[in-house]
Order: sequence, then structure tokens, then C-alpha cells
Amino acid sequence: MLSDMSTFCESLLAGLAANAAFLVFLLAIGSAILYWRASHLRRFWALLPGTPVHICVSHLNIQTGGARDWQGAHRTFSGGATPLLETECASRIASLFASHLPGRTILPDFLSTALLAAAEASVVASPPGPYSPSGATIVALGGPGYNSASHYVASLAVLPITWGNGASFSTPQGSCTLSNRGFIVRVNHSRRSAFWAAGLSEAGTAAAAHYLGSHWRALARQFGSRQFYIVVEFAGADYTSATPVEQGEF
Repeated sequence: MLSDMSTFCESLLAGLAANAAFLVFLLAIGSAILYWRASHLRRFWALLPGTPVHICVSHLNIQTGGARDWQGAHRTFSGGATPLLETECASRIASLFASHLPGRTILPDFLSTALLAAAEASVVASPPGPYSPSGATIVALGGPGYNSASHYVASLAVLPITWGNGASFSTPQGSCTLSNRGFIVRVNHSRRSAFWAAGLSEAGTAAAAHYLGSHWRALARQFGSRQFYIVVEFAGADYTSATPVEQGEF
């Protein structure tokens, strides 16, 4: 009887040890994957310790009578507004830096930073006045007419993309007036990076922003931490199907 009980206990302990070893193995693999992703995320977006990410969307100043309701009638609303597609794409980009695991609250800060990138990302409307940098990684969406952060990024260097009057932008290959195209520019400055994604229509800007948020790994493999520009184009109404038509470094 004692022999059977001893055998049972030994089997139980062996099973628990095997399960514990497998759990440790899974945690090690998961931690390695999280660390790899976080390190690539920090490198591409130039995230220094404690660096926040500011995703700035266009700020529209609606005048009285300039807004329409869902039936097309003019309304008396006046005030600030942000483009819907820009805001949606900005939220998707912000989600890259947010952990969907309980690690941010359970792990110590140093492990949370190492494994989960731990960057505080916020989506904000462009300020009504000149944009004032605050040591953040900047992601500006939309043209400089409605987004002072875009104007700021465009002033950081001599860019291969030149914004026109809102009806065109120029690239090394010529002028573009197509509303189904958008562009992405990365500028490095002061050990940080600034990104600018814009187009000649709301969908054009959304195409560029969506491509940046969805293909940042491919862009990281192609350009590393270097400055680059890329022009994307989509067909029909599906801005998420955009593909590159022009690209380069500067």
C-alpha cells in the first residue's frame, strides 16, 4: 500500500515538474518574441527611454453654416473637428505601442519596458497655432494646411516630397495630382524620428497612414533607421489596399 502511494506521489511530482518545465519553456519563447518585437518597434520608431509618441491629426476649423448634417442640410455648428479616416488610422498606429497583455500592470517597469515597448502613444488634434515639439516621436497625418505638425516635419529637412497648394505634391519623379495616392516621409532629427503621412484627399492620407501602421516591419527591413520616402496608390474605394509606386532614401 505504501509502495503504491509512493509511486503515485513520484508520478504526480514528475508530472508537475514536466508541466512546470514546459510552462517555463513557453514563457521563455514568449518573452523572446515580445523582446524581439519591442526592440524592432523601438528601433524603427526611434523610441528612447520614456519617449512618448504623438500622433497628430488634422484640425479643421468649422465655421457657422459650413457643416452639414446626415441629410445634407447646413447646420449652425461651429468649432473644431478631425477627419474620420485620419482619426481611425491614427488609433491603429497608436495600438502598435499599447500592450494587450497584463504585463504592463503585473511586470516590474524595467521588464515591461524591455518586453512590451511601453511607449505612451496619444492621438491628438493639431494645435491651432504653430506646432511646438516636446521631445516626442511625431507622426503627423494630413497636409500642412490643416496640420501644423505636418508643417513642422516638412521644415526639418529638405524633403524629396514638396507639398503644393493642396491640389498637388511633387516627388523626384514629378508632380502628382491623384487623389488615390499618398506618401510617407521619415525624417531623423535630434536622435529622434518624425513621420509624415499625407495625401490629396482624406482617403489618400488614410492610405498612407494605414500603410505606415500595417507595413512598418517591412519598411524597417528595407530602410532600417535611415530617412526615406514612399508613395502609395490604391484602386477603387479601398484605401487599405495601397501599394508602393515610388520610394527612395534621402
